[in-house]
Amino acid sequence: MDGFREFQAGGEVSAPAVPGQAEAARRGIRSRLAVLVLVLLLPVWSFAGLVAWRMAEAERAAISRDGTEAARAVAAAVERDLTALSAALTALGTAAPGAVRDPQALRAQAEALGALMGVGFSMEPANPRAVPGSVTVGRFEIDSGTGAGRVPLILALPGSGGQQLVLHSDAIGVWSAALGRVALPPGWVADVADGEGRILARVPNPERFVGQFVHPETRFVLGAATSGWRRGLSREGAPVDVAWRRIAATGWTVMVGVPAEAVDGAFARALWPVLAGGGLFALLVPLTISIWGARRIVRPLSALERSATALGVRGATVPLPRSDIREIDAVCRAIAAAAAERDEREAAREASEARLLSVLDHLTVGVALTDAGSGRLLFINRRMVEILGQPIPIGSVLADRAEEWPAYTAEGRRLATEERPLARAIRTERPANADYRLRRADGKMVWLRVAAVPMRERPEAPPNAIASVLVDVGDEYAAAQALGEQVEAEAAARREAMAAAAALAASEERFRRFAEASPDAVWIQSPAARTAIYVSPAAAQLSGLPLAQLVADPGAWMAQVAPEDREKLQQAMVAAAAGRSSEIEYRMRRADGVTIWLRDAAFPIRDTTRTPSPLRIGRLARDVTSQKEAETRQALLIAELNHRVKNTLATVLSIAQQTARGNADPDGGLAAFLPVFRARIQALARGHDLLTASTWQGAQLDALAEAVLSPWRAGQVPRIALDGPALWLGPRQALALALALHELATNAAKHGALSPESTGQAELTWRIAAEGRAEMCWRESGGPPVTPPRHEGFGSRLLGRGLAAELGRGASVVLRYQVDGLVAALEFPIAAAAGEDAAGMDAVGKEKSES
Repeated sequence: MDGFREFQAGGEVSAPAVPGQAEAARRGIRSRLAVLVLVLLLPVWSFAGLVAWRMAEAERAAISRDGTEAARAVAAAVERDLTALSAALTALGTAAPGAVRDPQALRAQAEALGALMGVGFSMEPANPRAVPGSVTVGRFEIDSGTGAGRVPLILALPGSGGQQLVLHSDAIGVWSAALGRVALPPGWVADVADGEGRILARVPNPERFVGQFVHPETRFVLGAATSGWRRGLSREGAPVDVAWRRIAATGWTVMVGVPAEAVDGAFARALWPVLAGGGLFALLVPLTISIWGARRIVRPLSALERSATALGVRGATVPLPRSDIREIDAVCRAIAAAAAERDEREAAREASEARLLSVLDHLTVGVALTDAGSGRLLFINRRMVEILGQPIPIGSVLADRAEEWPAYTAEGRRLATEERPLARAIRTERPANADYRLRRADGKMVWLRVAAVPMRERPEAPPNAIASVLVDVGDEYAAAQALGEQVEAEAAARREAMAAAAALAASEERFRRFAEASPDAVWIQSPAARTAIYVSPAAAQLSGLPLAQLVADPGAWMAQVAPEDREKLQQAMVAAAAGRSSEIEYRMRRADGVTIWLRDAAFPIRDTTRTPSPLRIGRLARDVTSQKEAETRQALLIAELNHRVKNTLATVLSIAQQTARGNADPDGGLAAFLPVFRARIQALARGHDLLTASTWQGAQLDALAEAVLSPWRAGQVPRIALDGPALWLGPRQALALALALHELATNAAKHGALSPESTGQAELTWRIAAEGRAEMCWRESGGPPVTPPRHEGFGSRLLGRGLAAELGRGASVVLRYQVDGLVAALEFPIAAAAGEDAAGMDAVGKEKSES
């Protein structure tokens, strides 16, 4: 907001200097009246001529002032339109860095704004010397399509890869129209020329003169003087008096031309009336004017000068003189209106600024806005500065300063910069949040909840900014550390709910609205007769019984409760009748046969006198079946996870032992053991990856074979062919086959058809046989002659002994060492018929019960 205040303070415009002001100071009213008195002794006609000349001078001075004021008004109109177009171009360019990646979005915004303001937009390569973010005015140009003259406004876009946004303003439709909004006397001409003297806008007849240069005799307006009044020639060559004013921001010159005959004819128009009546007042008028002027003109004008000076001083009181001269009084009223308008604008601006500061200063959370592309800070509020303990300059890259505020997890691990929500939101373009402890600049540790949300112009567009929100949650974490306080808070919330239910019972209409809208079953009944006073519709939905039956027969609900749980409910009712609250959970068999779990809170309802015996008994029953089922599923999943982990560890241990036994070469040592052990573990890991993707429900055989045999199927012509229908494997089958296929391929690569010196191939086929069984065959061909192994290694033991047991009941594995290649024939039950899942779940249940 400091920058905003500086802008407001720097935006005040000083009053323009009036042309000829120095000359007017030398020719005051008093001196002219003195001269008038001195010439009273001249002949009557000399005096009359002097009066006529003075009147002509006064008219010419009035025309000069009007021309100067008209030039100022035209310049102000041009500056307003130029400011509006520059603001529109800057506003459109502000979104351009994010929209450059999406030209269609930028084009749509430019077309909509252009249609609203009557201008055009285009994207062009930027001038290398252009300052990014600044608006410059280009040279007058002719539209190649329409032939119309136009003036470009250029904005170099920051971070756009050398692009600039150009606003094309029509010289006639925009700038000449701006001149047309200023009322000029008949016959007067207004022009706007650039620094070269080319006419950019004109009224009247802009289509005739726009694009031409001003007359050479009038090029004095392009000199060093920024304003003035001087005789020149119009574009047609006619003599005109020109009032001009320079626009500093663009170097343009605004000219207002007054026909010379309108100025020169003032003498002729003033001479005849003076000559006709001047002789009659030859002696009386000079003396009267001298006395009246000194008293009626000079004093009010001096006071008027002081008022005009005070108008330009902010907060100063503007004195308003009174006179009998209408023009002076009109000027006084105009100054008074301007002073009032100035005060209103200042008050409105200060009130708006105060409201904005109040909103920003009273936010209770820290808020920052960061550019999504560069990570630069665009905005930060006071609360954010308080949380961090020190201010951050706008434009800073937060990623470069993140180490100034170290962040730690609840376990004490320091978070890297890329782990923080802001960095993750910039990297993933998705919302990110985290809770962590942050060390402030003063060394104090605070718990923060941080959320970073990408901001997009459209759902499918990339984010152009990241909004970050920081909330101090130290109190929340302190409360969370005390479990007792948390339990007490829940109990207090329950008591408040019971108290709210009791209060609702006192107002039947409010209570019924609450009860009918609540998903919980609400009961109000008498403690003595146990008759139902009110039963909410949710009770009928939970029990499946008609609401009328529950109201007429309170025992109908008890009849639905599981027999082993009825005593708990009865005891809760007795406790509520005795004035004690209680909460129980029980099972209910609904009318449709479905059994659900309910949490029922029974509590006494007393009147305002707090009598010992409750007037009524209230109950709130809620369906907690989903919660119970979730707890059961969670316990089952944990037991299943323990079972899987133990099996996996046992498998890895067995592989390690068997590999070590098969590589018992004292010369090879660990170097011979590790590659073989690593390859087998990787084969097992590929099987685990497929099972994890299906949440350990199983895997497709073709996907398993592709994953395990991928090292030997790489290349343009795979050396292992796969062929077979879709076949689902259970988890144990998938892991066993992953190891078996790896051993077959490894053996073929060392000794068989896939060895480096061989050009042979291997083929893996499978099919679905009758009665829910599958047959699979591994066949090698084209390799060296095959002989049975002399020593039984890990692969032989796995294929010959352990594989059949892992594939399911009735599975078999047959190895045939034929001369042309090894053949391995497997037969096993399909997973759906193998009963593997049932066996696995039985094992989980048994292990859970033992634990």
